[in-house]
This record gives sequence, C-alpha cells and structure tokens, in this order.
Amino acid sequence: MGNGATLSGNVQELLESISSVTGISVSHLLLDPRVDIAVGPGNFHELARRSGLSRSTVSGVLQGKRGASLETLRKLSEASGVELGRLTEYVEGQRQQWKGRVSK
Repeated sequence: MGNGATLSGNVQELLESISSVTGISVSHLLLDPRVDIAVGPGNFHELARRSGLSRSTVSGVLQGKRGASLETLRKLSEASGVELGRLTEYVEGQRQQWKGRVSK
C-alpha cells in the first residue's frame, strides 16, 4: 500500500478472492497505482508459466513471504509487464507487511 497501511489477513484474503473472480488486481482494488499484478492462484500459475519460475516462487515473492534475487524479479517483471523498479517497490512493501504479520 502506498501510504504504509497494512491489511489484516482476512481483508487480504477477501481482496485476493475478489481479484481472482473479477480479474481486477488487488493493487487496483486498493487504488495502488504502483503495480498491476492480480494476486491470485490463477495469476500465479500464468506468471509462473511466462517467467519460467515455479508457482510457489511466484506466489511467495508476490505475497511477500519470501525474498527474491534480482534475476527472479527481472523474470517476474518481464512476465508481468511491470517495470522492474515498480515491481521491486511492490515486492518490498509486501515483504514488510508479511514481516509485520508474522511478528505479531
């Protein structure tokens, strides 16, 4: 989120469900213009296919549950059409949110 807000797990799950049904990315649902990657199982599969990465890597990185090398980010950037700097910023934000949820 652009303003540093965090979401509870229930809200995040709801947004991901809405995203997977509507095809509207979570970032657009939240009016976050930094990145346009719909975070949902079908989209993880498609990004994995296009990037040559495993689905678990794609979902872990985009949900902030795992770190990523520059090469992994580059592949995701190319597969998603999101500029590398914007994708890196998004992933870092997701990572910070994940760390906040885990430490609570």
